[in-house]
Amino acid sequence: MGTTKADFLAAACAKPIKVSVPELGGKGRHVYIKRLSIRQREEWEVWCHDADEKGIGAAIKRTGGFRAIFLAKVLCDDSGKLLFPNEKEAIEILGEFDGVAVARLHNEALDHNGLNPDSQEDFEGNSKAAPSVGTSLG
Repeated sequence: MGTTKADFLAAACAKPIKVSVPELGGKGRHVYIKRLSIRQREEWEVWCHDADEKGIGAAIKRTGGFRAIFLAKVLCDDSGKLLFPNEKEAIEILGEFDGVAVARLHNEALDHNGLNPDSQEDFEGNSKAAPSVGTSLG
């Protein structure tokens, strides 16, 4: 039996994943991370490329705005509603938040969206084996 358009659309909307953030006030505190649509992902990729072409990418990455802008696009509640629909607000709020927590959320968001090179390999089923003990990395 073939897939219908309705089947395709229902499956294409992955549910947000729950991520623990104890820095929000203790154990059990969490946020959700959604997957970008292909349109949103391509917009993000173009934005990153344009930022680098204009020479502003390095400055944004140095000031912490890079992670905050990406997280603004994916941090949500359990229904998928964005927590930070305003990127400027996200930069201000996340810029003052615990750096380890933001880095962890950013990595989780990259993984969930297949944007880390390692997570992309996992999606493709081509993960590299970890180096064994005694293996030279240099």
